[in-house]
Amino acid sequence: MTPRLIGAAIVAALTLVACGDESTDVTYTGPEVVAGCRIGPGTSCPGVDFGRASLAGADLSGANLQGADLERVDLTGATLVTADLSGANLAGAELGGADLSGARLNEADLAFIQAVNSLWLGA
Repeated sequence: MTPRLIGAAIVAALTLVACGDESTDVTYTGPEVVAGCRIGPGTSCPGVDFGRASLAGADLSGANLQGADLERVDLTGATLVTADLSGANLAGAELGGADLSGARLNEADLAFIQAVNSLWLGA
């Protein structure tokens, strides 16, 4: 299989997982800054190591997180719409109920993610 077909198969599988009935409504109540990175829409934190932080419910729409280390980070209910996660390490991340619509995921590591009820439209 070509990389493009493998990527399409992964997105299709994730889309199927995202069709559950449970709602994940989470509001971010964590710190304003994590690992030196301001948590909010449009933030620019390429290559930052988030060290298994809890970013559940965080709004990171439009964020530049290229090459960021988000391994095992809790992103439950997070908004990552149009975020750039190219080359990011998301291995083992919790993405239940997260919205990754339009996110860039080129060469991102998505091994062992948990993504029940998440949205991946156009990602």
